[in-house]
Amino acid sequence: MSEHHAGKKAKKLAQLLKNRRTQRINLAEEEHGRQRDLEKEREEETKDASRNAGRQTAARQKQAAEPAWSARMQQIRDKNTGRMRQSTERWNRFAGTEGGGGRGL
Repeated sequence: MSEHHAGKKAKKLAQLLKNRRTQRINLAEEEHGRQRDLEKEREEETKDASRNAGRQTAARQKQAAEPAWSARMQQIRDKNTGRMRQSTERWNRFAGTEGGGGRGL
């Protein structure tokens, strides 16, 4: 009976050691996968940041090239005489808009 019992214990121990080894391998693989996912997220964030920086730079260059306001844009044509005149208001200077009144209708 002792031989059978000893063989059974040895088999159990071998299986236990095999399971522990497999568990360590699986844990290491999971950790490696987590690190890989974190690295991938960091790379995507870096790419997004560089894309956004490029877009912002392009927007700034476009804005610098085309100012939002100029003296020419502030001049309006008097509909009665056809002459250009300086606008006293920068915004709402066209007929029918709030505060602009019904000029030249």
